[in-house]
Amino acid sequence: MGKLVRSFAALLAFACVAAFGNSAGAVTYSINASNGCCGTGPFGTVEVTESSGVLHFDVTLFSQWGFFKGTEVFGFNLAGNPTIKYSGFDPATFTGANTTAGTINFGALGQFGAFEYAVNAPGGGGVNANQGSSLKFNIELSTGGGLTLASLEENALGFRFVLDLCQANGTACFATGVAGGGPQLPPGNNNPVPLPGAVVLMGTILAGAAGVAGWRRRRREQAA
Repeated sequence: MGKLVRSFAALLAFACVAAFGNSAGAVTYSINASNGCCGTGPFGTVEVTESSGVLHFDVTLFSQWGFFKGTEVFGFNLAGNPTIKYSGFDPATFTGANTTAGTINFGALGQFGAFEYAVNAPGGGGVNANQGSSLKFNIELSTGGGLTLASLEENALGFRFVLDLCQANGTACFATGVAGGGPQLPPGNNNPVPLPGAVVLMGTILAGAAGVAGWRRRRREQAA
């Protein structure tokens, strides 16, 4: 009987590793500061999800805001200045502006400081410069994987992200500006998320362990 219990304990330990050792996490940040042209924020959110060494960005601008076509539209920083590669967006709409760390200033005055990496919205600016309000893309090391949520870092002025905004009316822009931020929003999905299969496995093993405990209790009662 002791051997059976030890076997269940070993399986339970395996389930814990499977469930939590290979997990994804997500953090949401607010874009809440502007260079004075765009009114009062927040202007949108940036959700970053980590999975198997890849960071997935989901940038959503709120109503009336879009990305300003023809410029670097989204900047970020990574610890250690690694060489990265991009994936997950339509290259006709957005492209990775640089794969190695550089010095990129957004806006004429650079009020939000310099950023190391940027995503570009190709095409001309001007009247019909609204590139939409959603940007999704993935980054990882050039050799594959290797990034975590801890890889994201603030720049020298304390900003984690920056965006080039278009105050939009359809495809037209009637005001443009730069917004930055990076404060983390209250937890909602900021904790590691176990893989579904591992959760099922853990539940099965826990149920089995409970069954063994009940069987032993009944044996003791019968013996008494």
